[in-house]
Amino acid sequence: MQPFTLHSAVDTERRQVERLFKHTGGAKKKAGENVSGNLDSFSTFVQKKTAEIRNKYGCQDVEFSVELTDGHVKLKAKAKT
Repeated sequence: MQPFTLHSAVDTERRQVERLFKHTGGAKKKAGENVSGNLDSFSTFVQKKTAEIRNKYGCQDVEFSVELTDGHVKLKAKAKT
C-alpha cells in the first residue's frame, strides 16, 4: 500500500485526506472489516493528528500510511523530515 504525505497547504491537504479516506475504506472492505464513519469525521481526526505530530516533532509534513497488520487495517502517522 502506498503512503500518503499531507502538506501544509489546506487545498492540497483536503484532496489528499479524501484520497486517504477512500484508500482506507477500500483496504477495510478488502480485509472484511466494517467501514464506518464519514469524510468529515475522518478529516477532523487527520487534522488533529497532523497538528499533534507537527507540534511534537517540529516538522511540516506528516506521512500517513494504511497498513495491514494481523489481518486488520491500521492507519499510521509519522513525522516526515
